[in-house]
Amino acid sequence: MILQSVKIRPAFVEVKMTKILQKYDSNKSKKLEPDQVKQLLTDMDISTPPGTEPSQEELDWVLKVADVSGDGSIDANELTEAMGCWQTFVDNRERLQQVMAKFDVSKSGTLSKAEVRPYLVELNGGNEVTDEEVDMVFKAADAKGDGVLSLTELSQATVFWYGHVERRKECCSIL
Repeated sequence: MILQSVKIRPAFVEVKMTKILQKYDSNKSKKLEPDQVKQLLTDMDISTPPGTEPSQEELDWVLKVADVSGDGSIDANELTEAMGCWQTFVDNRERLQQVMAKFDVSKSGTLSKAEVRPYLVELNGGNEVTDEEVDMVFKAADAKGDGVLSLTELSQATVFWYGHVERRKECCSIL
């Protein structure tokens, strides 16, 4: 199965995030600027040869998704999201590349709404998805706002879809 999560105690996470922030915050600003985030992501990625930096698109995606304050950097409150998004992407990169190859019929390197729909149907066990669901996934995952999903955004779309399905199950199980 793609994109699984692990539950960890909040106090443990806070201590770990503080240590990570201190390690990579070379200018002691109490946040990570893009070059420091790039180093963190490089060190986290064990799926590529050591020292392989994320692409500019990958770095921009992590910053866009995790930088809630909008200051162009990652603070202690945003670090867990940044690392989680990156780790989920790295852990599933190969599978996401296969998905992109299968559903990118236009061979553009991105997925349009029309190309994402069959992927969501596949994730949905062959059951159709509504236009509203496709729009909802795009709204949540299209970090660049360009109307298509890149490989990194496909990771976010997949996570969002699984969350949507779980919320739908919880809602219906109450009835």
